[in-house]
Amino acid sequence: MGLYGLLLCAYWSFFFVFTSSYLPCD
Repeated sequence: MGLYGLLLCAYWSFFFVFTSSYLPCD
């Protein structure tokens, strides 16, 4: 996605990296 999507993706990844491998980066 755009910049906001990128930030959301980074936050999601950092928050769920230990419990899930699903990273909605788009």
